[in-house]
Amino acid sequence: MSADTASTTRTKERAQVRRVATEGDQEQIECVADRLLAATRTFVQESRLPGAAVGVATREGLAWSAGCGFADLESGRRPDADTLFRIASITKLFTAICILQLRDRGLLRLDDPLVAYVPESAAIVNPFGPIEDVTIRRLLTHESGLQCEHPYDDPAVFFWPVVKEALAALDRARVVIPPSTQNKYSNLGYNLLGDVVARSGNGDWEVTVRERILAPLGMVSTTCDPRGELLARCAAGYQAREYDDRVQAAAQAPPGLMPGAGMLWSTVTDLARFLAFALTADANGADANDSYAPVLSPRTLAEMQDCRIVTARVPEALQGLGWYAETGSDGRSWLGHGGAWDGFLSRLLFSPADRVGAVVLLNGVGDPDKLAMELGSIAAEALRGRQAEPDEAPAPPSSAASKILGEYEETGFADRVRVEWRDGEVTLVGIKGESYRLEPTDDPFVWLVRCGRWSGEPARFVLGERGEVAGVNFAGNPMWRLKVTSMP
Repeated sequence: MSADTASTTRTKERAQVRRVATEGDQEQIECVADRLLAATRTFVQESRLPGAAVGVATREGLAWSAGCGFADLESGRRPDADTLFRIASITKLFTAICILQLRDRGLLRLDDPLVAYVPESAAIVNPFGPIEDVTIRRLLTHESGLQCEHPYDDPAVFFWPVVKEALAALDRARVVIPPSTQNKYSNLGYNLLGDVVARSGNGDWEVTVRERILAPLGMVSTTCDPRGELLARCAAGYQAREYDDRVQAAAQAPPGLMPGAGMLWSTVTDLARFLAFALTADANGADANDSYAPVLSPRTLAEMQDCRIVTARVPEALQGLGWYAETGSDGRSWLGHGGAWDGFLSRLLFSPADRVGAVVLLNGVGDPDKLAMELGSIAAEALRGRQAEPDEAPAPPSSAASKILGEYEETGFADRVRVEWRDGEVTLVGIKGESYRLEPTDDPFVWLVRCGRWSGEPARFVLGERGEVAGVNFAGNPMWRLKVTSMP
């Protein structure tokens, strides 16, 4: 056997590749499978990682996955899509979903104070105002100003307590910056939200999350405490390499600590199911999937993913109700969340526009965000190639839509807009390229804006003397028709 052949054989042994057939996207992802695998191998090698499990997901589920390196160096076991890794702070997304479920059931409001549900939080010191300023919403978006970690006694030891210990120590917790002034990450805050979730069920966070999220989504390998067959599938976590190729196993925290911020273990397979669920978000409530109805509606999912700038002084801090937003080097917008625990790093992200996402799970120290964005971008470009070839002819405009299509001008500022029929919807397009979807009402000449600055406000079309559409009042701004758009 030649050296080149031997090297190729070893490389194949180190990478456990899995492809899962899905409807509509498999052919496109298959075309770039070699690029996805090459990117993963290069990343693992350059980062000097023990191992990694990765995957690409669409709305149909897991489209591709691979494992590189070792799940366990001692046994030589390889990682794959069903290997369990700690996902740490990705856990926060599950806490956030449970909170939104409670809101949708009318059991709480996002602007309620935390103290209404966790009375012990009245002991938290807030030098900037009443403790009621620490609200559910501000905790979800990391704007409460609450300190990041739990109060500790020994500065040399990281303290992550069980629930009773954490609640008993809240008299030493503080709001350290004024609420809603900047994005300030708080593990303590999400653990307290986890307690809200636990109290809404049977008192156990994991049991509640399993009933309300994991079981409906089929996430059968996601747990705070892997046992039996699940424990046998767990990866071993490793510390960073120092001066040679040797690595040390990282100490693992015992189960039972406050779980709402970072206790879950999961797999690429399960997280691909979670991404498929996240990709069904729709602000208009369209494209509802009945299988996800017990978890969150498409409209609430979209609300959860609606990210905003918390403060202009930190413009990169785009934060939603659990999810973060960021822009990749290719200009693509991503929603995601990462996790870090001793010996494990993880990243989950997706592009709502391209309807594709990536999962990266590491059992060593590297940059999972870098690899996740690379894998996601490769897959997104492949799927965009498919989307460039529509499967069917575009639908014609409705009769009500046909009457209002055209160009309109606001005389004071000479602003012009076009009312167009795009992808089966009436869309108002501005001179700077911004667009607003218009939704019909019972009145064929009154449409509601469904996105952007004027969301929820009416576009009222004005009739001329002969009954033709002569203008529109767009959210209080009168405009007059210049040109009619019509087709024979």
